[in-house]
Amino acid sequence: MKETVEKDISEIEREAFIHKLVKTAEQFRMPELTEKTEPGLWYRVSVPGYVCGNGEPYHGSIRIGTENHVLIVFCGGGASWNHYTAARPISIHNTGDEAFYFDDVEPLSDMIARGGINSQEEWNPFRDWSVIVVNYSSGDFHIGNAEFHYKSLDGEDRILYHNGFQNYRIVLETAKKYVGNPDKLLIAGMSAGGFGASALADDVIQAFPECKDITCCIDSALFRYDWKQIISETWNAPKEISCRIQSDNVTLDWLSALYQKYGENMKYLYMNSIRDGELAKYQQFLDGDTMTYIKEGGEKFRKNLEEMCKNLQQVIPDIGIYIYSHPYPRLDPSLELTQHTLLLENTIRESEGEQKSVLDWLHSAVFGNVERIGLELLDN
Repeated sequence: MKETVEKDISEIEREAFIHKLVKTAEQFRMPELTEKTEPGLWYRVSVPGYVCGNGEPYHGSIRIGTENHVLIVFCGGGASWNHYTAARPISIHNTGDEAFYFDDVEPLSDMIARGGINSQEEWNPFRDWSVIVVNYSSGDFHIGNAEFHYKSLDGEDRILYHNGFQNYRIVLETAKKYVGNPDKLLIAGMSAGGFGASALADDVIQAFPECKDITCCIDSALFRYDWKQIISETWNAPKEISCRIQSDNVTLDWLSALYQKYGENMKYLYMNSIRDGELAKYQQFLDGDTMTYIKEGGEKFRKNLEEMCKNLQQVIPDIGIYIYSHPYPRLDPSLELTQHTLLLENTIRESEGEQKSVLDWLHSAVFGNVERIGLELLDN
């Protein structure tokens, strides 16, 4: 009887939390984009027929700035690459222990899109830029074009729509009409969106052919895994994306290809925390272990990151790098795991010790002062 009561209380508390979360998110809901827009206001970019991974309507978002600069942000949210992961989305309705990817942009996307580098607070030097946000709900690094049939945990036949590429394209094509030809273009992405930004930066650049001042910033996008077959077959990504994969580090491969094409005509940036808790957890699962937070996983990630930074400097001599060690706020400090992504977090403006903040480093790089900060942390 006691166990039943405790379970009932737990379910009631969960329902109350979900209700509160949805109510809070609703306060940040953006109006739909129309022909008439006002600078400084956020709008949803919704197009009939475009859907999230679970088949619900999809939308991106846009804010028109007062400066002739454009920031395009690829959001993150996990990945799905087989039947097991497809059946376990990150959802407020998923009560299981494992969850791998967001399958819907609701209810949080409009709230999340306003933080960090997109903030309109006085402390943000990017506050007057135009911003295009590519929301993420397809589990495919924003590059898929396929339907994946699977069985849910309750035995239902379902489809995961790996259509990140077409969702990205329609958001970009729609938003372009409102931002014109920018003097500066910053392409940024975090986590799954970081993989997406590295894969799609070339496509974005071609959409703004008159812009010659371009920066690409990748935040926390490092897995060591053989993605090529998944990307080319399961996700059916465009061949010009899958053909660039040469190793088990797709971010490195895509950035290398970008540099081979554009060389010093653009600026390249990579940022990551030293023992990224989320990436370490996913890497463990990809390596055949349990998907849990453990200290050993963080140390393995640090070694992978050290190798990643060395390789980046070899293939892109002038690349900017920022390594930080912000503690992961919701985890046991004894695990020594660190923050996963900063671009959309307001802590992007906080510095560690005497080094400049990520926000200052990024803004400085966009205006020509590309630096490498925190590499000494990799030796610890």
